[in-house]
Amino acid sequence: MRYSAAFTLIVLALSPTLTSAQECSPACCNVLVKGADDSTVGLTCTPGGIDCGFSGQVTACCETVNTLTSVGHNCRPA
Repeated sequence: MRYSAAFTLIVLALSPTLTSAQECSPACCNVLVKGADDSTVGLTCTPGGIDCGFSGQVTACCETVNTLTSVGHNCRPA
């Protein structure tokens, strides 16, 4: 019983760490600019973030990327 309780505590302690690592997704954006609400917005972004420099884009990590408008929200350089 003690081992399962210790395991549960470890999992609960690491849960915020694991979720914070998954808050953003890699993307390739043409440019990162400051938005009206002081967040960073990526323009002409494509999800994936593989070989961004090859196409002259910036590698970014965005919370969301709207595939219809190609705008990344809450992005940061990766």
